Amino acid sequence: MFLISRQFAEPSPLSIGDRPETFPAPSAEPAYDFTITAFYQRTVKSGRRTTVWLQREELARTSEVVRDTARSVSSAYSVLEPVQAEKAINDALARSLVGEGRSTRSIWRARVEVTPPDAVREMLQATLRERYEIEARARVQELLVATTDRLRELWSGFLARAAKHSSAPHALELAQDPQHVADVLKKMLDEHRDDARHLLELVAGIVEAHRSAGILDLVVETDSVLRRTLAMMGIELPDQESDPFVVTEHDESSRTHSRSQDGSR
Repeated sequence: MFLISRQFAEPSPLSIGDRPETFPAPSAEPAYDFTITAFYQRTVKSGRRTTVWLQREELARTSEVVRDTARSVSSAYSVLEPVQAEKAINDALARSLVGEGRSTRSIWRARVEVTPPDAVREMLQATLRERYEIEARARVQELLVATTDRLRELWSGFLARAAKHSSAPHALELAQDPQHVADVLKKMLDEHRDDARHLLELVAGIVEAHRSAGILDLVVETDSVLRRTLAMMGIELPDQESDPFVVTEHDESSRTHSRSQDGSR
């Protein structure tokens, strides 16, 4: 009697993870298979009592459904798509086990986990490392370009501001070596004196060239001819003021008379 009661005693319901099962399933590539790990869960229908033998029979039938479903679905996915294959198999199992549970005393559920083979995982790891290295180098180059561009803008602004001041080189020299203030100041004053001497020499050369070419006489004569032409056209002209730089007709005639006298001599 004790043995009979043990045989028909209701066992505790199984939970996910109590009965895992592992088997291969084909992928879209003939050279590689997925590894399928199936987890089963059993719940008892109300008012039904099952023997251990019936439980094993139901589990065997459920396992067969899981295998067939997993193998038929996984063959449509690449070995590089284990996540997509796992979702598709679990969706198909949810539909298949609903119909299977109508003819059993218990309700069996199953879910699977799909993993690629070790060779594929190693290949994916190598590819992932290489991709990360490429992306890391690209980010370094982007940072280098951005930093170089900012430095270029800073130096461009610095040079533009420094170009406005003739003393900029001396200021830089003092910034690098502030102990030699006297030497830098003497050098700057010597350069200013040299610049002033060169300027005076240039002005003197220009004046001498104008004297030799008679530029002053040409300007005076041109102004007189222009005033006569405008007067003949009836255009009123303002009186010439007593400006030492404005040459009147009287001054012009005096200059012409003086030049004629010099020529007669």
